[in-house]
Amino acid sequence: IICSRIHPTSSIYNGFCASMIATTDVPLRFMSLIPDENGVNQTLMTYQTQNEQTEKFLKLHCLEFLDSTTFATGSHKLISIFDVNRANPLLEFKSKAGITSCITKTDNEFSTANGFYTGSFSNKIQLFDTSGEVLQSVSLRSGNGITQLLESSNGKYIYVVSRNSNKIDILDIRMGLKQICQLDGFSSGNQRLKGDVLPNSQGLV
Repeated sequence: IICSRIHPTSSIYNGFCASMIATTDVPLRFMSLIPDENGVNQTLMTYQTQNEQTEKFLKLHCLEFLDSTTFATGSHKLISIFDVNRANPLLEFKSKAGITSCITKTDNEFSTANGFYTGSFSNKIQLFDTSGEVLQSVSLRSGNGITQLLESSNGKYIYVVSRNSNKIDILDIRMGLKQICQLDGFSSGNQRLKGDVLPNSQGLV
């Protein structure tokens, strides 16, 4: 598995629990995480992720649900937006940032509604709207590839987690993603490390 994301409405209490799963050399799959009576996890949907010229499946490095019905995927110089119930993408657009390594939807009053941020292994962060237009773009000097973008609980900042870095960069959304400080006490190698934002502005874990 290269990347996966659990559907935002998943719950063991409502009987629906599913995840988008991307692996190598097979289509992107939307799979139930609750086995059927035969103990099999059923594939609910597959998606068109082949290169039309080479017929090879794209290597999806990241994916993110934008809401309960749409999601975005990132690969080499390409970002795609899908409807959960449709096999073919609703929209595809080129990215000049190289390999898109992470996607984070915007969820604050300071940036475009229904937009999303992307990070890349070339250390570039971009803010897109759902039509594919780049609204903001910044490049960072620290680290060797962005692995995660986390929005603060108050919606004012973006925490940037990178490979081969001993700091977490903090960008101010209200100031056009300007870097305002860095968090020390962090160390990452070449692997992808993940974090999460604690509620009520308690920090990161």
